[in-house]
Amino acid sequence: MENLYQVIVNRFGGKCLIINLCDTEEEMQKMTVLQLKEKMIQQYPECRQNIENSNCYLIFGDVALEDSEPLSEYGIQHLSVIDVMVFQSKGHGHDEVDKDHKGDKKDDRKHYSMEFLANFREDGFTPKKEKEKCAIL
Repeated sequence: MENLYQVIVNRFGGKCLIINLCDTEEEMQKMTVLQLKEKMIQQYPECRQNIENSNCYLIFGDVALEDSEPLSEYGIQHLSVIDVMVFQSKGHGHDEVDKDHKGDKKDDRKHYSMEFLANFREDGFTPKKEKEKCAIL
């Protein structure tokens, strides 16, 4: 029997988006982060600019998701909640975040993930700012 597999994406302003991903468990296991972003753009065209922004990251738990990785690699399942973070540059480009930094882009994403975590209370799960509740209809 086929089911509709979905994830919940918390957008920048605290609004929730329900993203329809696929119809089978097999498709869900193969779905990549990049394919999720494409589905977000397809189902919510008003999000295109933010999603295509090079400073836009999808976060699951405390991990920034890599476009080429399958969602299953991160333990993402039906109705998992994913956060979208957009980082504004402060007068310089993303590649100039730290000129002395010897790491690659993955290390930069880990740094951003810690910035993301700073927005949560001590328990690491509750946002300091209450988000809008969303319901699945």
